[in-house]
Amino acid sequence: MDVQISSVREGNNPRRYFDSAAMEELTNSVKANGIVQPIAVSRQSDDKYVILAGHRRYRAAVSAGLSTIPVHVVEGQDPEAVALIENTVRDDMSPAEESESAMRLLKKNNGDVTEVALLLGWTQDKLRRRIALSGCSQTVRDALAERKIQLGIAELLATVPEHDKQDKALEKILANKLTVSQVKDFLSRLVQMLESAIFDKTQCMGCRFNTSTHASLFEETIDKDACCTNSDCFQKKTDVVLQEKAASIKDDYPVVRIIRLGDPDVWTQLVATGNTGVGEAQVSKCHACANFGAIVSGLPGDEGKVDTSVCFDLNCHENMVKAKRMPVHIPIPPSGDGEGVLFNPGSAASAPEITGDDDDGGNNDESVDTSSCCTPPSVPRQSAMTGAMTQYRRSLWNMVGAKAIAKDHAKGMTILVSIIANAKTMALSPTEVSTVIRRKIGDDRMSKSVGTMASALDEAGIGLSLIAATAGTALSGLHESDVVSILQYLQPNIGESWEINKDFLSLMTKSEISSLADEIGVADKVDNWHKVIGGKKEQAIQAFMNSGMDFNGIVPMMLDYN
Repeated sequence: MDVQISSVREGNNPRRYFDSAAMEELTNSVKANGIVQPIAVSRQSDDKYVILAGHRRYRAAVSAGLSTIPVHVVEGQDPEAVALIENTVRDDMSPAEESESAMRLLKKNNGDVTEVALLLGWTQDKLRRRIALSGCSQTVRDALAERKIQLGIAELLATVPEHDKQDKALEKILANKLTVSQVKDFLSRLVQMLESAIFDKTQCMGCRFNTSTHASLFEETIDKDACCTNSDCFQKKTDVVLQEKAASIKDDYPVVRIIRLGDPDVWTQLVATGNTGVGEAQVSKCHACANFGAIVSGLPGDEGKVDTSVCFDLNCHENMVKAKRMPVHIPIPPSGDGEGVLFNPGSAASAPEITGDDDDGGNNDESVDTSSCCTPPSVPRQSAMTGAMTQYRRSLWNMVGAKAIAKDHAKGMTILVSIIANAKTMALSPTEVSTVIRRKIGDDRMSKSVGTMASALDEAGIGLSLIAATAGTALSGLHESDVVSILQYLQPNIGESWEINKDFLSLMTKSEISSLADEIGVADKVDNWHKVIGGKKEQAIQAFMNSGMDFNGIVPMMLDYN
């Protein structure tokens, strides 16, 4: 709805820095097009409105001389959280500004890191990183807000205890235009507290780099015992533990990453509810996504901590959150690699439609960005698959398609003609075709003469079956989008040729197995399934196969070609 701009006032804005050139550009846009996206506000008792998100649009509207402005009234949510979440996705929201708002939320929630992380939809590591920025001097925070330094440099300076030393270091960093790695290399030479080490410190007890061993040598420069002055050794031992911890959960998640100071924020917490929730059903589907996983912290003070249920595709996650907030029906584009398809998958019973290679088979609905791995319809959807499952699915599709073609020679001939008409003859391997012919007529009747070969095949009465067999051998050489279009034309029943087994499950991570168990109902048939899936992968597979469920005819969504 539109309200008088005079009834709107600015509230607590997490963003403190406004780029003047960007504001001028936005003001000119507002003058030409008005305010396209409503600003988020909360209604006050005096029928006035306080801005939660959209301060830049409001300021641009004022500068443009607008008398009214479109608003979206937010009710029943923490205004501080709404403002921070909405502004975090903006390009000009700096980590320093996020830090200040995160600290206020933490204070309001009695220091509960878990609660605030869930409220914001952040991982606990991201929240801790923003909290760590509160240890920066005001000069450093201002430099970060004004884009004079990178986030990684500010995080590194936050580890320096005295603010005056941070400011002096900042001057040198700006003057010499130091990079994150250069600053990190400098600070890594500082001593490390052995008390905080996550590795076995037995070998450190008598080490000459242990300050407690030779306290008198370090009393002038170090005021605490048990420090390590060999930062390279300390870091190598820490890295070994981090790698071991990451390796211990590699069978649990498709993606496991170790994060360190200066690493970019390329992940987010996957939750079902709240401001960044995607829904319970979608969370289960996301567990089978190639971009789902866990992070092992290498951040100072949190080394070795594991944060699970993490999404590493921020664009996809944002689309899923939008779909959860405002469900819409969006046509699901055909799977594939962007190549043109051989057949029109719109009707399984129709004859194949030969199309040009420039047909992208895409979706023109621009209301929600569907360019990432997941498509956000109101119904939960399978996401990007791991490499192992993608290869397995393709091999299965090739086999099922070849069997279906062998059963229907007429359609095999039609498919072969379509392959030729679409200039995809590179998929037709002469070697494989020759092998098929030899099996049919024998080596003694093989000939390099086309006419002689044709006569032999005609006499054997196998011309039509050979055409179908040739089309079947071409499947492995076609792009996946073409194989999908062929399967949608033939409509074979995968369940007649394949069944869930241990070999299939062994290719999956535990998160993928858990998602499949939810999808087909195994989770409801195994006692204490959540406890079982939390144990070893081999035991989870055994419990899955011994669930008593009849797997005959069950085809998981990830293997479906429709």
